[in-house]
Amino acid sequence: MTYIALVLATALGAGYAPVAPGTLGSAVGLLLWWVLPASTPVQFAAIIITFAVGSWAGSVAERLFGRTDPGQVVLDEVLGML
Repeated sequence: MTYIALVLATALGAGYAPVAPGTLGSAVGLLLWWVLPASTPVQFAAIIITFAVGSWAGSVAERLFGRTDPGQVVLDEVLGML
């Protein structure tokens, strides 16, 4: 479960980018927005699910990295783009 949390919190590894990981996380969010159907219920569900999963995965990642809001955690940027 720890590995899954890290994969999700880092937006499939985008958070490990050596330069501008937050920007790359935002790009992942735009890609997700682009592939989702353009219906309000689907978009709303994606936001709620990303928030719930991100809360769990971010908490796990903070414990593993040993600090609050580690730079590798970019799922919040993904959520922001949705």
